[in-house]
Amino acid sequence: VELNRMLDQGMNFTISTMRPPAAIIEALTDIRLKLPVIAMDGAVLYDTTNKRYLQKIELTQEDKIKVQNLLDEMKLVYFANVVIDDTLLIYHQKPDNEIQQKLIEELRTSPYRNYINRPLPPQETVVYFMMIYPTLKAQQIFSALADAGLLQKLKILFYPSNDYPGYSYIKIFNQYATRSNMIEMFKRQLGIEKTVTFGTIPGKYDYVVQEGNTNQVVHTLKKIFG
Repeated sequence: VELNRMLDQGMNFTISTMRPPAAIIEALTDIRLKLPVIAMDGAVLYDTTNKRYLQKIELTQEDKIKVQNLLDEMKLVYFANVVIDDTLLIYHQKPDNEIQQKLIEELRTSPYRNYINRPLPPQETVVYFMMIYPTLKAQQIFSALADAGLLQKLKILFYPSNDYPGYSYIKIFNQYATRSNMIEMFKRQLGIEKTVTFGTIPGKYDYVVQEGNTNQVVHTLKKIFG
């Protein structure tokens, strides 16, 4: 209620998340956001009202091919996230573990995600590649990416899954697909000089909040915005 009141009064407020736009739309149905959201860990800027991708920072075709060739050589199952005409297409191979299959079954019901079990078309550009494997194997995959020199050229995330204990994600982006870069782009578009950020990582944000403590964010915003 308080957040919507401030939004209705003209406060510039948005959300930045690692998740795709589908997760934001589903989670924020009661929030009257007016500004686009930063999604996919800074790879896209998405208009939740008009359901449009306003900006996207994709892998170059050269980098896409390098990554794809390496993953294919290792015979890995990967999810290639492609945005075409404001539609998210997720190309993938046949799952080789139960968690990959479970992830597809749980997420494919969303109208904002379209899972396609077929090879990635060569002409398509990729926003990011995603893999999920048991943590030990994921570590081996990450090491192989490092040995191939890709850590210096791309943004590669490796982190444990909260939803599937014992498994970890690897996500591969363009090196410029960062939240900070998207925020700067956002500021230039809106003519904003200063931002105030909230997040869970100490030293990275203006205000550190405990994960899930949205009340703390709203209380602080009330002091700032009034």
